[in-house]
Amino acid sequence: MLPSRRILGGRLLKEHAKRWFKKAIEALRTMQTNTEGRVNLSSDVWMNIAKVHLLGVQLTLFGVALTYVLPPAGDHHDRLAIAEELEKIMKKALNENRNTDNASQCARARRISALRWPQMIFMFCFAHDVNNLVKAILRSTFRESALQMLYRQYKTDDDFPTCLHVWGDTAFWSKLKSAEAVIAPLSYASYRLQREENTCGAVQDSVRREELVKCIEHRWSQCEQPLFMLGYALHPAYYEHARELPSTVVSEVGVLPKIAVYYYRRLFATEDVGFIWSDMFTWMRGTYTRAKPNEIEGGPWEYWQYMTKEKPNSLLPQLAIAVLSVAVNTATCVWRFCELGQIHSALRHRVK
Repeated sequence: MLPSRRILGGRLLKEHAKRWFKKAIEALRTMQTNTEGRVNLSSDVWMNIAKVHLLGVQLTLFGVALTYVLPPAGDHHDRLAIAEELEKIMKKALNENRNTDNASQCARARRISALRWPQMIFMFCFAHDVNNLVKAILRSTFRESALQMLYRQYKTDDDFPTCLHVWGDTAFWSKLKSAEAVIAPLSYASYRLQREENTCGAVQDSVRREELVKCIEHRWSQCEQPLFMLGYALHPAYYEHARELPSTVVSEVGVLPKIAVYYYRRLFATEDVGFIWSDMFTWMRGTYTRAKPNEIEGGPWEYWQYMTKEKPNSLLPQLAIAVLSVAVNTATCVWRFCELGQIHSALRHRVK
């Protein structure tokens, strides 16, 4: 015979939650110890079916996620309130990175927090931003394309308005192909950036596609571009492509060592940068190591872990692991907390 709902939802649930939380903390701590990466704090605010605003927070590192806290956000979820609440949680978790979506209040909260914590990386969720980008495209002239589909389906109906037959213009199909050329890479980027193990390099690889250039220029200008270019250059799967990028103020081979020095000083709060300048330059020239990414099993952190053994006096592997551990999306945070929100009903919590 199964226990009552009161027992299942009370003592048993609490005991199971404690055991699960302990295992999740151990898994995250093990990943941090093994990789020496920076733990990320991902957060999202939403309203559940009980009309309660909740601030869901997860700690993540290289695909290992810990559901950390779920405090009520209250009625005041403006930029200052979010920044204050996240600061309390951040102090509690001692995290190194934070990641939110790009709603206006979240964007302002990140800017406020960045002034208080300059040694940390603050960014928005790129999966969320790509979804917004798709919506922006659909609000453009391409939205009229859907009307042609209506025409083809209902043009033989007796009550189909005569004035709407203009949708049958054959010029529509050429426009549809243009729309598809824009939407297809956006969809690819959206699904790709919702994976848990994404890095700054994956973002840069996604947005480099020529079809996206016109759509993302404005949004890309809001990003911390040097960080993403550095992540792209230090990612074992993309560094060869990084060498072929056109020379700009953030992508030239001679500029990336300067960016590496800046972020090492910022992330590690030190002026002792060793030979990271020359190490980054030799990495970009392809003479830093003979080890190929396909010769070392695992992700980018495993590759750079091997580099710490091969180059024990080099600071570049430490920088690479720190940069590549920065989370670029909150998709998992949104999914898990929204599912949890379905059981946070007012009726259930009134059961005595």
